[in-house]
Amino acid sequence: MATNIYVQKKSDVTRIIDEYRAHGYKAYRTRLTCSCEEPRNCRCGAILINSKGEHEYSVIRCKGCEKGGLL
Repeated sequence: MATNIYVQKKSDVTRIIDEYRAHGYKAYRTRLTCSCEEPRNCRCGAILINSKGEHEYSVIRCKGCEKGGLL
């Protein structure tokens, strides 16, 4: 199961993508669903795939969820 990383800005998503790509991960930008109960909880984000081809991390831009996330 993938670990969610919550951030506040799109630039944070880009920074994390760049950092993980430097370590051999593949990164794909996409729209992801956050934990908020708002009707429109589809957020900008990215999925990070490790060298084994496993979905290891999801990066989600959400100011509300960021307080309970890893970052």
